[in-house]
Amino acid sequence: MTTNDVIKKNINIGSKPNITFILPYLGEYSKVIDVIENINHIFINLEKTFVIIDDGSKNKEFSRTLIKANKYIVVRHETTKGFGACVNVGLRETKTKYAIVLHSDIKFFDRNCIINLLKEVNKPEMNNVAIMSSVSNNPMAHEDILKRNQAEDEPARIVDVNFLPLYCACINVRALASVGGIPEFPYAWFEDEAVCTKLKQHGYKLAVCPSSYVFHQGMGTIGGLVNSQKGVLDIMKNNFNMLKNFIKVC
Repeated sequence: MTTNDVIKKNINIGSKPNITFILPYLGEYSKVIDVIENINHIFINLEKTFVIIDDGSKNKEFSRTLIKANKYIVVRHETTKGFGACVNVGLRETKTKYAIVLHSDIKFFDRNCIINLLKEVNKPEMNNVAIMSSVSNNPMAHEDILKRNQAEDEPARIVDVNFLPLYCACINVRALASVGGIPEFPYAWFEDEAVCTKLKQHGYKLAVCPSSYVFHQGMGTIGGLVNSQKGVLDIMKNNFNMLKNFIKVC
């Protein structure tokens, strides 16, 4: 943490929460509230911790309001550090074996989404899985294995792909720590492929859980960034060059 980061730990967190939700955001305030309320409504009996990371949003009062609620771990970056950096902060604050990394524009329809993720990732045959992804209507990549319009009653399976997008992904916290966390690229794009490449090089596996479905709007944060800040899109496109350089040396 830098001196510009604000962190407030929830004093009411249980000693053994079942799951940690990591929720980075940049603007998109109403969507953040929607995600939190959606989770609290759907998973009312699930002991949970929220780690919410404000990645340099203009409205500082929003994160302060979350802190005052005294229900969450809240971190604020004064400047935008990127999605990977936010997830790394969340992983360092996680005390559970697994964490669910979320985009701020997803929606759950029933509790089976998370329950099934946790059930499947804890099976013995998934012991070496570092990231298990939900399926969605809009996965942004690998539509042949990730695109669904509803949950399907199938067991999770290990997949041979170069990466999994992290719109709703169950992360093995120790596995990510063993490879140094997620590479930190500006804003977003390609950090998911970079970390998956490194995980696979270290013998970890990737998996998909068809019985875990989320609705994913997609491109909300990115669209707002591109429209409001000149040059951001070019910076994000250059992350592909950062990915290529990362793969060369990792």
